[in-house]
Amino acid sequence: MEKIRSKNNTKTDKKAKLANLKSSLGKRSVTGIFLAIGAFVWMFIGAVYLTDLFGNHPIWAAYTFMALNTVLLMMGIYEIVNLRKSLGWNLWIKILVFVMAFILFWMPLGNETFGPYVYNSHWFHFWVTLIVWIFFILLFVVIRFSVKGFTNNDLAFVLFWTFYLVFVFKGINFLMLYQDGFQQLGWPTFVYLWIIVLSNDIFAYLGGSLWGKHYMAPRISPKKTWEGAISGFAFGVVLSMTAIALMLELGNFNPLPIYEGTIGKAPIYLAYFGLSCFLSFLSQVGDLMFSLLKRNHNVKDFSNIFPGHGGLLDRLDGFSLVVLFTFILTVLIFT
Repeated sequence: MEKIRSKNNTKTDKKAKLANLKSSLGKRSVTGIFLAIGAFVWMFIGAVYLTDLFGNHPIWAAYTFMALNTVLLMMGIYEIVNLRKSLGWNLWIKILVFVMAFILFWMPLGNETFGPYVYNSHWFHFWVTLIVWIFFILLFVVIRFSVKGFTNNDLAFVLFWTFYLVFVFKGINFLMLYQDGFQQLGWPTFVYLWIIVLSNDIFAYLGGSLWGKHYMAPRISPKKTWEGAISGFAFGVVLSMTAIALMLELGNFNPLPIYEGTIGKAPIYLAYFGLSCFLSFLSQVGDLMFSLLKRNHNVKDFSNIFPGHGGLLDRLDGFSLVVLFTFILTVLIFT
């Protein structure tokens, strides 16, 4: 009798899971379609810069792409600052965080040759940027000791997350706009990265909803399960490697500066397989990192700008860490 009840309860649980899945998928899908369209337009504008579709390196495309990234960065900074609204920061401190993020985003890290940076001239040197970064660090240190209620925790929070988001969006600019001779990145790089991140998000959600039983980190993200994580990781690797094969064999696109030698493509595929595994893992780490940030501030989503998907940072969680690592990796390879 107990076994029969147990089976009935199991069937009921599965039906409830499927019903909840269909309901949430409907809402998420509608918003997801608009997000996909927006992402396509955003990526298309950036991709125009490295194509001859509208002429050789049309400067308007690069400026528009960087302007859009500036808006997105400000949205991310707003969601970060809004997490501390309960502390009652002074308005001028909040404004200063936005000003710092804007200036650091538009200041190059060196004599950058990609994009339409208006200050790419002979007078500019790395020490100029270094002084600006040190200035803002010291400024907030002064604020820490002169403004009541602004603690060491607030200081670390502001500097870490502002710098983190600035470098993420600098990485986005670099990965889309960089070209040096025959070496260029651009839209194939973003397609590869997006497939990894989206596959992890979608299939981790589906796998966790359908088969999830063992919770991975209940104190950080109560709904994430090992079954979902494994599903997301596996599909992230398989689908990204499928995309790599199609780009290399049909379009002759190499999304990242992985050496193409004379010994065949086997080493390239092996390198991409290892990279896909690591980036798939990083995508889930980034997701957990932002989940921990929300949990520490007792919020479900960073904002409600995207119904069913939360805020901008809810969409950039795993992607941000993947972009940051890829940015650092490609810079190291090129230098």
